[in-house]
Amino acid sequence: MILETNVDKIRQMAFDRDDENRSFRAFLQLQNPDDIDKIVNALDAEITPLFSCVECGACCNHVRPIATDEEMLKFVDEDKIDELRYEPSIVCKHLNGKECTIYADRYDHCKQFPYLDQVGFVKRISGVLFNYELCPIVFNVVEQLKLKLGWEYK
Repeated sequence: MILETNVDKIRQMAFDRDDENRSFRAFLQLQNPDDIDKIVNALDAEITPLFSCVECGACCNHVRPIATDEEMLKFVDEDKIDELRYEPSIVCKHLNGKECTIYADRYDHCKQFPYLDQVGFVKRISGVLFNYELCPIVFNVVEQLKLKLGWEYK
């Protein structure tokens, strides 16, 4: 299995594959969601250990704000809440370069990212594809899923 690790290259490939991934999303909607979850969970278990999230930090540079003020305070300073509430992404206030300054005690939202070990992959595919462009784990799991399903873009 050949995996892509370069975040800049992943971002460009995500842009280039936008139409392809829309087609793949439509394809997934027609599949058995339980079967897809089993495949994704297995791919996640295989691929995630091959990456060091603390060396990447791409997700922390593109956190999507949570709607409640209480949750937003975890990621942004109080005086920035109104300004950042509806931004598609923000840089987490706990990020120092690529390092999370609270990694050992990071929030559940962060611990669970990128949510590939959870059920409901097909229902969450739009969010997954948002993360596809910034997370090497998500990118590689989705690309391997395409291969496992024998899916080809036409």
